[in-house]
Amino acid sequence: MKPLRFLWNGLLWLERFVLVVSAAAIILLVFATVILRYFFKYSFLGMEEVVMLCAVLLYFIGSGYGSYEEHQISADLSSMFIKNEKTLLALKSARGAAETILMAISVYLAAQLVVRTAGIGKATLTLHIPFALLYSVVLAGLALMTLYSAWHTIRYLRLLTRGLPGGRAASPPEGGEV
Repeated sequence: MKPLRFLWNGLLWLERFVLVVSAAAIILLVFATVILRYFFKYSFLGMEEVVMLCAVLLYFIGSGYGSYEEHQISADLSSMFIKNEKTLLALKSARGAAETILMAISVYLAAQLVVRTAGIGKATLTLHIPFALLYSVVLAGLALMTLYSAWHTIRYLRLLTRGLPGGRAASPPEGGEV
């Protein structure tokens, strides 16, 4: 079990690293663009393409990490009307299963998009960054969201079947392990 935990923690570390680096890169690149444009009257063609790649990385890897921490925006009103914790956990499990299935379909479609785009060879105009690279980042983000959605669903199902001492099944900690 330790190698799996090592891989899991390594994946989370890599996600955090990519988020920090891409956020810093966006800030530095935009700052450099302003300095070059307004002080040196020079415009670096293609800077927007690099910023776009960093922004796509930040958005989709951030979405995956947000799925891990369960910090997505949601409009779940069931807890206002349903007071039975076991029923709420069953609803979370069902929602998670549906979400995992839909995300898996999205991963499949994104993988097809990457393959087709790579086959066409389409790239950005200035720096010729392959669109397949950009779509691969989207694919990675969707795959992370699917992985974490499945992980949370399994956690909820385990809590639902096992319950907690005293016979009650409480909500698991946000983003934590069971």
